[in-house]
Formats: sequence, C-alpha cells, structure tokens
Amino acid sequence: MSIRSSSFLFVLSLLVIAFTSSFAFAATYNVTTTANFQAALTAAQANGQDDTINLAAGLYDADAIGGFSYVGNSVSQQENYSLTLVGAGVASTILTGDNSVLILKIDNRNLSGATSAHVSISGMRFTSGVDVSNLSGGLYVINYDANISISDTEFLNNTTNGDGGDANLTSADGDITISNSTFTGSSSGGSGGAIYTFNNTGSVYVIGSAFNNSDSNSEGGGVYLYLNSGTASIANSTFTGNASSNGGGGAYVEVSSGGTFVFTDSTLSNNISSSSGGGLYVDVSTNNNVVLDDLIVTGNSSANEGGGVYVFSDAATVSFTNSTVEDNTATTGDGGGAYIYSTDTSADITVDNVAFTNNSADSSGSGAGLYAGNGANASISVDNSTFGENTSTNEGGGVYLDGTSGALN
Repeated sequence: MSIRSSSFLFVLSLLVIAFTSSFAFAATYNVTTTANFQAALTAAQANGQDDTINLAAGLYDADAIGGFSYVGNSVSQQENYSLTLVGAGVASTILTGDNSVLILKIDNRNLSGATSAHVSISGMRFTSGVDVSNLSGGLYVINYDANISISDTEFLNNTTNGDGGDANLTSADGDITISNSTFTGSSSGGSGGAIYTFNNTGSVYVIGSAFNNSDSNSEGGGVYLYLNSGTASIANSTFTGNASSNGGGGAYVEVSSGGTFVFTDSTLSNNISSSSGGGLYVDVSTNNNVVLDDLIVTGNSSANEGGGVYVFSDAATVSFTNSTVEDNTATTGDGGGAYIYSTDTSADITVDNVAFTNNSADSSGSGAGLYAGNGANASISVDNSTFGENTSTNEGGGVYLDGTSGALN
C-alpha cells in the first residue's frame, strides 16, 4: 500500500471516530406532534447522550397523554447528560395542559453529584396547566447539582395546589437562570404564584422578565426565591399586579446563610400583600448582604409593615440606593414606603439617593416614607434622599429611625 493511500485511510479513520464520538454523546430530535414530543423525551431520558429536542410551531396537548414527562424511576434510569428544549417562539410553539394536567415534569432527583444533567428551555409557551399533586401547573424541574435555564418563554394561566403556579424549579447545588420571559395570570396554593425556586449552594438569577397578575396563598405573589448560600439576583424585571396572602406581593426572597441578594433596575407596581412587603419581602440571616438599587416602587400595599419594601435581617448589611418609592401604603403597620430592620449589632443600613413621596403608614404606623431600625452598635445612614407628602398616623411622617446610631443627611 502506498504512503498516500495509508495517509488517506488514517485521516478517514480519524474522521469516522470523530463523527461516531459526536454521535455517541449528542442527539437531536425534531418533533411536530404531541406523540412525537413525548417519544423524544422518553428516548432522550435513557440514551446516554446530551439531547436537544426542537419543537416545531404547533399545539402540543399535554392532557392528551396525561402530561409530558422526562422521569426515571431509579438511579439506573436517569443519566448525567443535558436536555435542551427549543421551540419556534412563544406565539408559535404552544404547550397546553387544557386546564387538566401539569404540562411538563423533568425529574433528575436521583442523580446525586450529576453536574452535567443541565436543563435548558427556550422559545415556547406554557398555558392552562393545572396540577393537584402539589408540583406545578406549568413546569416542574428537579435537579441535584446541574443547572436549570429558562429563556424567551411565556407562561400563561397555570395553576397548582402546591408551589409555583407556572414553574417549580429545584437545583440543590446548581444555578437557576430565568431570562427574557413573561409570567401572567397564574396562581399557587403554596408559595410563588408564578415561580418557586429552591437552591442549597447554587445561585438564582432573574433577568429581563415580567411577572403580571399572579397570586399565591402563601409567600411571593409573583416569585418566591430560596437559597442557603450563593447569590439571588433580580435585574431589569417588572412585577405588576401580583398578590400574596403572606409576605411579598410581588416577590419574596429568603437567604438563610452566607448569601447575597441583589435587586437592580426593576419595577414593583400595584402589588398587594395581606401580610408584610406589598412589593418586596426580603428575609435574610447570618453574614448576608442585601443590595437594592435603581428601583421604582409604586402603588403597592401591605396589611402590615412595608407597603412597598420589607427587609428583615439577622446579620445583613442593607444598601438601598438610587430609587423612587411613591404611593405605597402599609395599612396597619410601619414603613408605608419601606421597612428595613436588622436585629444584629453590627449590620449597617444605608439609604442613599432615594425619593420617598406620597406614602402612608395608617392605623398607628410609624415612618410613612421609611422606617429603619437595627441593634446596638450598628448604624443607620440616610443620605441625599427626599421625603415629600408622606403621612403617618403615629410617628415619623417622612422617616422614623429606630436605632442607637442614626444619621439623616
């Protein structure tokens, strides 16, 4: 055999190996019907490959098959590979529960340490999902260590008896990212009228998304975000017309230890809480930081403290800057515009360049614009901020500072 022939065969063999390796670790399914989609999910769940399922424009009826699912019943039936679902756009690829079933369930809970079983969903609409098993109406995803990503997706009129009317997302040690998506008209019997997320050491990011007219029978009319450590971040998003029976008509964020919450460039408007935090409720504990910046907080109301914003911390440093807080009401509590309180002796509170206008604290409430308080040895600083036309039935029509060291400049 000539050298040229040997070289050709060698190169050809490399190409074959490269092709088969690629094929062995990645599969693509193009689906057009309800049956096609479920068949692709079933095949993808156990093929030992990273999978992409492209959903063509059309209506995919989850009720016709009892709900779409990507679920392994044991460790051996679940695999450490990614799943990517791509639609043709929110107006074109529509997944419906027909007011009868949870639309899509993805369950990788048995994959302890599976850092590659990422889930990504984009370009579709979830609508009319109804769940009575305490999961979610629209989308239920549970991962162990892998990431969950939802982008360019619409959720509309989904309902659950449990948490997360539109989506219930758990990734113990991975990250959850929600971007450029809308959530409208959904409800939950638990927390998170639209979205419920749970993380242990991972982080949660909500970016460029809108939450409208959803409600929960517990915390977080729009969203409920929980993490143990890591970062919870909301940016460039809007929360409008949401309601909760407990804290956080628009959003409820809980960070239990060693994490950070950052909320920037966003709007909270016309949200209602039957407890505290009409627009936003933040509950943070040891060694955390809270950063609220460039927010518009308007027209929100709470039955108790914090008509617009409520922040309660054990040991968090709180910074509230460059924002507008107006036309908010705390009907029976303190802080019509904002209520910020820390029980720790070293957790400083800083408010800088915030305009508090036309807020009210009714029924013996104090601090119509702002109520801020903390423990001994910590400081409260209010700088470059304005207070106008705020009304309180008790003390501090504009601002009430409750602490051993405070400054109003």
